Amino acid sequence: MKTTNELLEAVNSYQNGKTESFHIIYENSVRYLYACIKKIVGKQEDAQDILQETYTEIIKSIAQLKEPERFLSWAGMIANRKCFAFINKNKRDVLIHKEDTLFDDLQEDENLIPENVMQNKEMQRLVREMIDNLSEMQKLCIVAYYYNEKKQEEIAQELAIPLNSVKSHLYRARTKIKEQTLELEKEEGTRLYAITALLLLFLTEDMADCKIPEELTKRIQNWTEW
Repeated sequence: MKTTNELLEAVNSYQNGKTESFHIIYENSVRYLYACIKKIVGKQEDAQDILQETYTEIIKSIAQLKEPERFLSWAGMIANRKCFAFINKNKRDVLIHKEDTLFDDLQEDENLIPENVMQNKEMQRLVREMIDNLSEMQKLCIVAYYYNEKKQEEIAQELAIPLNSVKSHLYRARTKIKEQTLELEKEEGTRLYAITALLLLFLTEDMADCKIPEELTKRIQNWTEW
C-alpha cells in the first residue's frame, strides 16, 4: 500500500509542528489501518480498541519517523504490534519456533485473477472464508508481509519473535490458501488466483466497506488538541 502525496505532505507538515495536519493523516490512513487490524482480530469491538491504541502510538512516535514516504508501512507495523500484544494477552495463539525452510521454496504465481472470478462474489466469499479461518498469528504475518510490505526479517524484529516463527506462519498460511483454492479450482473448473492479487483485492474492498464510528473518529482526532 503506497503513501499518497497528500498523506506524505501531511506527515511532513505534522513533523514540522503543524499538528492540525493530523486530521489529514487520519483521514488518509484510518481505513487502511482498520482493515488490517480487523483482518487479524476479527471482532469489531477489539479492532476499534486496537485502532485507538495504534493512533496513540502514532502521535507519540511520528516525530521519529525517518521515511515519511513509508508512513503506511510504518503505521501498519505499529498496528501489528498492538494486535500481537492483544493475541498474547488473550493467549489465543501459539508461536512456532520449529525450524522451517520450506517457505522459501513456495513459489508464488503472480498471474492476474481471471475476470470471471473477480466478478464471482460467491467464489470470493469462499476464499475470504479460507483466509478468515487462518490462525491470528498467520493472519498477522500475512498482513505484515503483503499489506505492510515488510520483509520476514523486519517482521521478526518488529514483533521480537524468531525469524523461523515468521517463516512458519507465512508458509502455513500460504499453503492452506493454496491447497483450498486448488480444490475450488477443481470444483469450479477455472483457474483461481495469485495470492498477492487476491489479498490486495480483499484489502481494497475491506477499506471501501469499513465504517469507523463517528464517536471514535472525534475522540482520536481531538487528541492533538490536548
